[in-house]
Amino acid sequence: AFFSTSFEQRVFLQLGGAIPPDPLELFMALGYSEENEGIPSKINETLAGLQLRTANMSLGKKLKVIYKTVQDDFLKKYTEDAYFNDIFVSGNFNCVTASALYAILLSRLNIPYVIKEMPDHVYLIADPNHTGFLIESTLPTKGVVAFDDKFKSSYIEFLHNNKIISTNEYMNKSHEELFAS
Repeated sequence: AFFSTSFEQRVFLQLGGAIPPDPLELFMALGYSEENEGIPSKINETLAGLQLRTANMSLGKKLKVIYKTVQDDFLKKYTEDAYFNDIFVSGNFNCVTASALYAILLSRLNIPYVIKEMPDHVYLIADPNHTGFLIESTLPTKGVVAFDDKFKSSYIEFLHNNKIISTNEYMNKSHEELFAS
């Protein structure tokens, strides 16, 4: 058997089908057990509360409330070997699983984001085409950061100097395009 549970089998067999699986179910499939059945309800409760509390806030304030809510309600201890479901059982998380939770919430709150991946880290940028707020799940005291133009320029310079972006890209794309990609 390729699958550990019938839940995992159902979700993964939906891949490539006419109706793609729910991203939440994909994350839940790895290490799934019956105690994980309440995860969608927990996320829906959190979403309902966030929608009420942030309805009339600016994007920056909204993101700070989202960040603090997730940190306070779900993320208890950083550990490298955490599955997504661990967030809801023990509060254990890592940069991948916590970023996945933030991505699910941002998506359902209609806040655009991109997931950034480095060789040993994952994080999010919310509103990447405008304000570009960093959402760093592993820094609870500084988790939502807005980038100014000076920071963006020095970051792009760093990427170019370390050959993470090519000279061609550096010369032919704007700093905004490079920062968002």
